[in-house]
Amino acid sequence: MKKGLVIVTVIVIAIILIIIVWLASRPAPVPAVPTVETPEVLGGDTTSAINEQLDSLDLGDLNTEFEQIDAELNQL
Repeated sequence: MKKGLVIVTVIVIAIILIIIVWLASRPAPVPAVPTVETPEVLGGDTTSAINEQLDSLDLGDLNTEFEQIDAELNQL
C-alpha cells in the first residue's frame, strides 16, 4: 500500500510540475491599446499655421452677446 501511495504522489507532483512549466512558457498576453485618431492640422503643424487657423475662426460678436447676458443678469 505504501508503494502505491508513493507512485501516486510522484505522478501528482510530476503533473503539477508539467502544468507549471507549461504556464510559465506561454507568452504573456499583450493588452490592447486603444487607437486614438489625431486630427489633421491643415497647412502643417507649425505654430504659425495653427495661429492662422485660430485667427480665421468666426466666433461672432461675443461682446454684444455678453452685453445682453450682463443686462439680463442685472435685471435679476
